Amino acid sequence: MAGGYGVSRKVAVVVISILAASWLMVDAVPRRTMATINCDEMINSIAPCLKYLRGDGSLPKECCDGVDHVNSMATTKTDRQQTCKCIVDTMASVSGLLDSFII
Repeated sequence: MAGGYGVSRKVAVVVISILAASWLMVDAVPRRTMATINCDEMINSIAPCLKYLRGDGSLPKECCDGVDHVNSMATTKTDRQQTCKCIVDTMASVSGLLDSFII
């Protein structure tokens, strides 16, 4: 599939943008915890979003709950970097995403 990686990467940017906006609302007090992001757990949390991103129905509450859960897992800069990498790497293998979700 030509260009599939570029499309997936752009959709990952949308998901990351949503997470980044919610991270900005978290207080700015530095935390001294170690990065604890589990990529499999995170991807399972946002998996309900895939049907919506493929145009298969409305945005499910489970998607929003999953994004909230991922946001709660990413409490440090390193966590957020790991989250970003996990999303980008995973979305590279996802096909069938709607162009309307690409920014």
